[in-house]
Amino acid sequence: MDEENRENKLEENALSFWQLVFYAIVIMFPATAFAITGSTAMAYAGPVAPLSFLVAGIILLFAIVAVYYYTIYVANAGGYYKFVEVSVRNPYLSKTIGLMQFLYYISVMWFTSILSGWLLWTGFETMFNISIPLWLVILVSLAGPLGFLLVGYRKISLSGNLAIAVGALEIAIFAVIGILLIIKTPYNSLSYFDVSNSWGGFSGFFAAVVVGGFLTYSGYGSIVMYGEEAKTPHSTLKKAIVTAAVIIIIYETFLLYSVVAAAGPTLSTGLQFFAPGFYYTRIYLGMTYLAVAFIVVLFDQIMAPVFNGNQAARIVFALARDRVIPENLSKVHKKFRSPYLAVLLVTILTLIGVVLLIALSVYYYGIDYGLFVAWVIPGTILSVIWMIYHVVVNETLPVMMKKIGKLNAIMHIALPTLASVFLIIALYYSVQGIVWPVSVSFIILAVWIIASIIYIRFKKDQFKMEELKLKDLP
Repeated sequence: MDEENRENKLEENALSFWQLVFYAIVIMFPATAFAITGSTAMAYAGPVAPLSFLVAGIILLFAIVAVYYYTIYVANAGGYYKFVEVSVRNPYLSKTIGLMQFLYYISVMWFTSILSGWLLWTGFETMFNISIPLWLVILVSLAGPLGFLLVGYRKISLSGNLAIAVGALEIAIFAVIGILLIIKTPYNSLSYFDVSNSWGGFSGFFAAVVVGGFLTYSGYGSIVMYGEEAKTPHSTLKKAIVTAAVIIIIYETFLLYSVVAAAGPTLSTGLQFFAPGFYYTRIYLGMTYLAVAFIVVLFDQIMAPVFNGNQAARIVFALARDRVIPENLSKVHKKFRSPYLAVLLVTILTLIGVVLLIALSVYYYGIDYGLFVAWVIPGTILSVIWMIYHVVVNETLPVMMKKIGKLNAIMHIALPTLASVFLIIALYYSVQGIVWPVSVSFIILAVWIIASIIYIRFKKDQFKMEELKLKDLP
């Protein structure tokens, strides 16, 4: 391969099946049910929160269908927007989805980075009655993106190996804690899988499904951005996505069961703390286990931007290669074959965004509420974008399958559409009750979409568009 072509060629055959599986797992954050999103499900559904995660997992399997089929035929660093592009070949739709993906992953970087600082602040204040200085909160929030700069700059296989190590550690530690809680609690029961026991009735249960369980699994398709770097991607990616999803569904349901079983009739008391899992770990297992659990969650949260940053960099890389943004950003490192300029851009945008979000939020709302607002705003943006572009991907699948001549009404139309219905319902529940300043998220998103369409209107003739090469299909 000549040097000119190598300038924007990522390393092929760099990620194995299990590296991809654990990459998807760490993006879904195995301990989230124990530490963060499980609390949301419990607040809506009470003791049947484990059932909400199980039902959310079943829904997830419907949502995977479109991604599963797309990865058979499309292996591209652009991920979802390239799925849309090969189907519809409309620059307004595909490139708008691409620019939304860019905003999504930058928001993910802000969200996960600030959340680590908030977790440190709230955890020490709630569990140990210790006030952490704001400078330390900011420092911890910046640790993740700086770590990404060091890791993302190098070979992608390093990130894959880290994903296996971090994911295996997290799963093992919280599996042990979950088992010990189940052994020690006197409240084990199958009633936690009876929807009639939901605190909020069926509507409360369904809210727990969509804003607790379903959003917990939202990182399942993150590895599609490694289509150019995975080993035998047309067969490996789809298997890795399904494997990771099945593992995390079983694991999260078990973990949430361990918490509600430990709580029993005292669940409402545990919900007064920011994370019931930590509360009942302290009650049943003592401060040593609590400290270990908190340290692991904090470490994994700090590592979240390290893993998410690679997806962000590959979206930048793909958009630059398509000339949607400056083409120089598609250059790759001569030795590591990483999109190093894209990595640098993502890092800079993340660091600036984290500092500004924390500074402005704390200035206007104080430390306690301000830190919360600082991560909820990008969290809301990414949640809405994620649901929008997944609906688009679901509904464009039949177009591609018809081009190929393999359209199946059930697998390619009915099941993806059913997943879209759930996503739209999830979107509805997700935005309910959102008030200022968090509602600024919708203003930012609306401005971004409108600006993207206007930008595409004047630049579309310069863009590269992906084609579905029928002769190369598996």
